[in-house]
Amino acid sequence: GKGYWKKYLFGLLFQKRIIKNTDLIQINNTDEQDDLKRFLGFEHPNVKIIPNGMNLQDFSILPTKGTFRDKFQIPNDKKIILFMSRINLKKGLDLLLPAFQEVTSQRSDCLLILAGSDDGYLSETQRFIKEKSLEKSIKLVGMLTGNDKLAALADADIFVLPSHSEGFSIATLEALISGVPSLLSDRVGFGQAIRETNAAHLVELTGESITKGLIQMLDNQEYCKTLSKNGINLVKNSYDIKLVAKQLFVEFEKIMKNK
Repeated sequence: GKGYWKKYLFGLLFQKRIIKNTDLIQINNTDEQDDLKRFLGFEHPNVKIIPNGMNLQDFSILPTKGTFRDKFQIPNDKKIILFMSRINLKKGLDLLLPAFQEVTSQRSDCLLILAGSDDGYLSETQRFIKEKSLEKSIKLVGMLTGNDKLAALADADIFVLPSHSEGFSIATLEALISGVPSLLSDRVGFGQAIRETNAAHLVELTGESITKGLIQMLDNQEYCKTLSKNGINLVKNSYDIKLVAKQLFVEFEKIMKNK
């Protein structure tokens, strides 16, 4: 009713007023910068792109290769394509599933691992797998944590996340720092940084683009090695929590000096 809209408009104006007078607005990427500009109606002078960081030490030593394969009885001759995120429509599973089905029609050496908790799309995913008789090509393993997650990254040949939209994907950073060649949609939050450094294979948000990208990566080991190396370097140079903390500290110092 009217009460809701009054509260909504008041909240909107209040938010804009607070943001307008803020000394520092930390955002993760250029996509958020564009969103903020649209929301405010102008370019805020105190916006700084300082991404969320991650502790690289957690990924410095991965489990022995084959650990994940042994646990889930995956043959050595199967290429593992790893999706590691919530089982949610937003993550692009509506495109990935049929795209991977097309991949299996061209090659029989691939296994898609879907690792994540149900977030509204599990039953649809299970229905698709059953209807298309893909039980031997797609494996649901639930949410992976701790050593199981690290073991999956150690054994993965390709990481895939074709999200419809993504603010800041920690799972992607985890795959990149682990050296897993990655296929991502161009809607990933830090797509510009990935594009500039050739750190992953970016695709348009279509099933055809995903299929084509996966086939290209499966067929070209040298290309995957390049992506792997560039991905590791990108995370080390831009997303190490120590570097991010230093960036924030510099900005806080500037604010304190101006007070």
